[in-house]
Amino acid sequence: MPFAVETLGPWGSSAQLFKEIAARLIDTLGDPRAGAHFGQRLSLAIQRGNFASLLGKTGAAAIWGRFFTLFSFIFSLV
Repeated sequence: MPFAVETLGPWGSSAQLFKEIAARLIDTLGDPRAGAHFGQRLSLAIQRGNFASLLGKTGAAAIWGRFFTLFSFIFSLV
């Protein structure tokens, strides 16, 4: 099922697919934070995709790619 995500605001009431997946993760894993973790991972994947798209348009992939790799590594430790 295709879906769209607004990247400049909070999840709205129409985010039913996300809410269903989050609820199933919570039920399956038994962790009440599983839904929030899923949302954070999804948001990060969208940001990475947006950044990769920007790199492709600017031609600065080599320089920004190294920075993004380092930035991603640092925040994966948090």
